[in-house]
This record gives sequence, structure tokens and C-alpha cells, in this order.
Amino acid sequence: MTTKRPVRHIKNGERKEPEIEADVDPATNPKIWSTEVRSWIVETQQNRQVESLQAFDSLFKEEVPESGSTD
Repeated sequence: MTTKRPVRHIKNGERKEPEIEADVDPATNPKIWSTEVRSWIVETQQNRQVESLQAFDSLFKEEVPESGSTD
């Protein structure tokens, strides 16, 4: 039979905290970056709106051909 290992309780004081502190300098100005992201979002939303309007309009542009009347 295998014996279970005892569970070790780690108290808050015994925990090892990561000592990694990295100073990251942004490659570009954050304001420029955020305005570019915002403009991309607006452009994408406008494209989606135009595409959906075109698709919606195309539903009603196609006329259902009338079947020949058989009198």
C-alpha cells in the first residue's frame, strides 16, 4: 500500500514572493497609441455598419419573379 504524504501548510510569512520588477519604457507615446486604436475601432465599426446596410438592402432589391399566370 502506498502511504499518503503529509500535507504541508504554508503560512503567509513563508511564501516566496517574486522579486521581478521590470521597468518597461513604451516604444511610442501612449496618447498616440490610444488614438490609433480608437481610430481603428471607429473605422471597423463604420465598415461593419456599411456592410450590414448593404446586405440588408440587397435582401429587398432582389425581386421575387412572379410565376406566369395560368388562366
